[in-house]
Amino acid sequence: MEPVYLALIVAVPAMLSPLLLAWLTNRNLRQVKEQDWARQDVVAVQVAEAARLLKENTRIVTVASAETHQQLKTIHTLVNSTLTAAMQGRLDANRKGIGLMRRVIAMNKAINIEPSTDALAEIDASEKEIASLEMEIADRVQQAKVVLAQRTDEQ
Repeated sequence: MEPVYLALIVAVPAMLSPLLLAWLTNRNLRQVKEQDWARQDVVAVQVAEAARLLKENTRIVTVASAETHQQLKTIHTLVNSTLTAAMQGRLDANRKGIGLMRRVIAMNKAINIEPSTDALAEIDASEKEIASLEMEIADRVQQAKVVLAQRTDEQ
């Protein structure tokens, strides 16, 4: 009987060991897959949160950009109106200066003093600058009207 026991002792573990190894391998693979699925679930939650934050930040940037754009329009308008006012001041000063120069020339002619070529050249240069400033101011006023009409349409 001992040979039967010896055969059983050798045969049973030899038959069961591949089954045991297959079961252990499958169990370990299942655990690895479950860990991977759990990790993927965590990553999916993080991706969803990142997408939500990106959407919120995009909305905030869009609102801030619109506000900045409006402020820049306002600043542009203020700068243009200030520059137009400065140009108008130069125009008025040139008109007064040319008027004074003509009075001086008229008074000098009354006492038989002819105007110098420099004085006449200065009057000519002032007249050209006045014409240029008048055209620039007219353009600026027209542009301001267009901007005002656009803003009225936007509102």
